[in-house]
Amino acid sequence: MGTQSRTWAAIAGVLLATPGFTQNEVFHYDGTTEATSRGTGPTAAKVLAQRLPSDQICAATSIAEFSTIMQDQNFTTTVTAEAQIRASLPAGGPDLSAAGLIGSSGPLVISFPMPGTGVASAALVSFSFTPPLAVAVGNSTPAGDLYAAVAVNPEPTWPLDGGSIHVSGSFSGAAGEQFSATTVSPYSMVAGAMNLGWDGPVGGMAVVSSANRAWRIAPRLGNAVTQPFAFNPAAFTGAPGTGLSPNFGYAGIFPDMLRLDPAMTPIPDGIGFRLRATAPPGLVAVLVLSTTRLATPIPLPPLGSICIDPSFTFPLFALTGPPAPPIPGSSQKPQPPGTSEALFGPFPGSPAFAGAGPIHVQAALVDQTTTPPTILLISTMSTLYL
Repeated sequence: MGTQSRTWAAIAGVLLATPGFTQNEVFHYDGTTEATSRGTGPTAAKVLAQRLPSDQICAATSIAEFSTIMQDQNFTTTVTAEAQIRASLPAGGPDLSAAGLIGSSGPLVISFPMPGTGVASAALVSFSFTPPLAVAVGNSTPAGDLYAAVAVNPEPTWPLDGGSIHVSGSFSGAAGEQFSATTVSPYSMVAGAMNLGWDGPVGGMAVVSSANRAWRIAPRLGNAVTQPFAFNPAAFTGAPGTGLSPNFGYAGIFPDMLRLDPAMTPIPDGIGFRLRATAPPGLVAVLVLSTTRLATPIPLPPLGSICIDPSFTFPLFALTGPPAPPIPGSSQKPQPPGTSEALFGPFPGSPAFAGAGPIHVQAALVDQTTTPPTILLISTMSTLYL
């Protein structure tokens, strides 16, 4: 891990572009920030990359934008940064070569607002792809994974000056992303290691970022999006380093069914799913669960693609409504006009569920005013692991 900075300032917004496209957020971050960082070897030109596993965004067809919380250690200077979407190396990790670059915003010069105190200033920075960047996410991990990355210029005087990104992680004793430490991650093939946060020198080889970190990078897809979450107010208290409840970070993907409180009493995480779509409220949302996924998605244009295996499915139903007032930290920024959401759960967890395996989900929005009812769209797939 490179040198971390914990000098905070009031967060202001820096909107670099305002795209008018469908955009629904994927945000694997627990909602509480432990540090700001440039990763390993922080004085060099760096690429800071958050992995988007194919089992969390299967059937995605485009990326409209992404946002992040950046920090400048000296607000009187400017920071040059570039948003990038990168392909995966065959064995995993972002491909930092020229061939691995799927698309970028181009270098952008960011001027940070004056902080309330001190010289460090943090800001919400949004990068857009206009038109949205076309992608084709299949159902193969790691080969089909994408990486949402921010490339930053060299900063020889870091941490006195320089641009960095806010992160969640187990720094200095903080709990960090409180996912199940006993569930084997398909992203690392071992328990206790998520391997979703990466960093590396421009044009070099990336490494897994330390402390199971989650870079605070939130892509927005040009698709309806499902995402799992964990629910446990006893564990995710909102205190620094603990995350928020509901938790859309790594605990959402790997909820802990064996969690214990300080008195060694079982407090398993509850689980749930959120659908976000660019659609009017009042539609019926059907969430379909399956224990297996297809090797190759089945395209159903223009609705989307089916990634889950329909040989064993179980449906849940909910009505969509406008987005609820955001839970602080559960989203990177307010949702675009026209966004609706449906929540499924939270449902109680149990120690008996530990080791039960993955649950893959996709959702469909249905207009029941027609005869027969009309399927309007199919979301991307997401996955939780028990």
